[in-house]
Amino acid sequence: MADKGASLEDCLIVEIFAGSSRVTTALKQLGLRSSFGVDKVRSKNAMSTVVIADLKTPEGEELLMSWLNMPNVVGICMSSLVQR
Repeated sequence: MADKGASLEDCLIVEIFAGSSRVTTALKQLGLRSSFGVDKVRSKNAMSTVVIADLKTPEGEELLMSWLNMPNVVGICMSSLVQR
């Protein structure tokens, strides 16, 4: 959990199954500039930062958990999984 004195820019929300990363784009516009999306592939329509990680693998799951355990993560946004 982020420190009470942390600035909004230092806090972040991770968008899981980001797709076009519209939520990440909106979060950045609201001041959560460190936010990023995670998906198996980067969509050609992606509007913001998308980190590639296959969450169906143990390695991808471990990577996601390492991000979620970062002290500046204040939330997650998760959409439904789209089969590709």
